[in-house]
Amino acid sequence: MFGHHDDTMYGYNWRYDNSDRSDTKDVVGLYPAMMSFDLSDINKGTRNRTEYERMRVEIRKQHARGGFVTISWHATNLVTGKNAWDVSTQNTVRRVLPRGDKANEFLACLDTLAAFFNSLKDAEGKSIPIIFRPWHECNGTWFWWGSNQCTPKEYKALWKLMVGHLKKRGVGNVIYAYSPGDNIKTAADFLGRYPGDKIISVFGVEGYSIRTSASTADRNSFIARIRRSFNVVAPLAEKRKKILAFTETGVKHNSDAQWWTKALLPAIEGYPVCFLVTWRNATKDDNECYGIYKGHPSENDFKRFAADPRIIFRK
Repeated sequence: MFGHHDDTMYGYNWRYDNSDRSDTKDVVGLYPAMMSFDLSDINKGTRNRTEYERMRVEIRKQHARGGFVTISWHATNLVTGKNAWDVSTQNTVRRVLPRGDKANEFLACLDTLAAFFNSLKDAEGKSIPIIFRPWHECNGTWFWWGSNQCTPKEYKALWKLMVGHLKKRGVGNVIYAYSPGDNIKTAADFLGRYPGDKIISVFGVEGYSIRTSASTADRNSFIARIRRSFNVVAPLAEKRKKILAFTETGVKHNSDAQWWTKALLPAIEGYPVCFLVTWRNATKDDNECYGIYKGHPSENDFKRFAADPRIIFRK
């Protein structure tokens, strides 16, 4: 299933269109089969109520068209009040866990999270299923839950606290994705911070092709990194009966007109990847458009990619 983050929320040169617009649909006449959204500062309240209501509407529409939804959470650093990328303190995880001075504040955040999940109902009042992907890229150092900011034991405790609290608040429509970055060479690299089979249903890999040129060497570097990771993760997913996914990817610069068929497809070729998600299309910055849009240099290549019978979209 092809996925794109915030696909119907906004796109290149447009935002909050009321005509069910989609950059993906503009190019191939179809919506992504998997749509991604992010709850970012829901625990800080900096995104307004209207924006979250719009997100609920788009999730309901995606469910109604037979598509699926995955949600990430770039949670605010409760110690500093800054965003998820603030790693100026290395004890945030410890301080939000039980007995930490931010523990009660974190539980209040989880209550807000639970209320959002519980509000996701279809036209018949039935809960909409969600794949939730918090605490991602935990083997990196750029988030406050990263490898330099907490121990594996603390990271696993963060997961268990969150899942347990959401269950207490009646959240039953969520399954969880564990998604380290693509620096995975051994099973220990992937499982070192793994919170356990009883919690996780999706094994994800995340990795970007960040380049300023479309050279064969750049493509091959991306392909090698991703395949190296899937060579490790795919057998683990099969053994543990987990869904395999490429949970976040894209190319940062728009200079590669054949990235979809010459880099992305070869990177996942031969692996039982259930879905892949490309990151957002920034409204005003084509350098930050990770999906496709009308007029993108790779538009024709994306059409070839979309025509591959293994790639799934929704009407």
